[in-house]
Amino acid sequence: MPEDSRRVSRGLLLALIAVSVCHALSGIVLRGMHSGLGWDETVYVSQIDPHVPAGLFSAPRARGLTLLTAPASLLSAKLWVLRWWLALVSGVGMFLAFLPWLKLRPNAVVPLAAALWSGLWVAIYYDFEAMPNQYVAYGAVASAGWLLLAFEQPRRRRLIWYTAASVAFTALMRPSDSIFAFAPLAVAVLTQLRQPWRWRAATLGALSLGLAAGLAEWIAEAY
Repeated sequence: MPEDSRRVSRGLLLALIAVSVCHALSGIVLRGMHSGLGWDETVYVSQIDPHVPAGLFSAPRARGLTLLTAPASLLSAKLWVLRWWLALVSGVGMFLAFLPWLKLRPNAVVPLAAALWSGLWVAIYYDFEAMPNQYVAYGAVASAGWLLLAFEQPRRRRLIWYTAASVAFTALMRPSDSIFAFAPLAVAVLTQLRQPWRWRAATLGALSLGLAAGLAEWIAEAY
């Protein structure tokens, strides 16, 4: 398909935005903005919260979630501020995760898929939770979409860097999961025989760089 022929209709874009807004509000409506923090949430949020001492930060955790909650934590110690902030971030994450797929499949399937995901109880539960689960999923969905677009439009190098940025985000959220998300992307690149080996090597290098960037802080802190 020619590179300039892909156009996402305003109706589909608005449909995806509507699903993302509903997803952002689902936790607030169904669980309430004053839903208490779990133990894991407390550990993540406390790392940069000036109002409380930092909880014990163990090896399975990464700083990505702490950075994600930092604006709310630094602004106020009130729980509702954190919940509303995470609801907003969650909605934006849903939109960005499915945006490349809307370019791949410019029809109602993409907003429907997002709505089905958002309707799962586990998605509602983690909507405004200070937990990395759904953000790992966002990064994985986005990276797969951008890579497929890069396969179809190999001359648009920015698509490769969008993929690498999504990989880096996933690794920043949860390093161990990012390896499993990265592996099939790497296999897909290596087996994309329609593209010359130099393109495949450059693409794999960019994705590896994204993975390394996301893992760098966690590895440094481990040592």
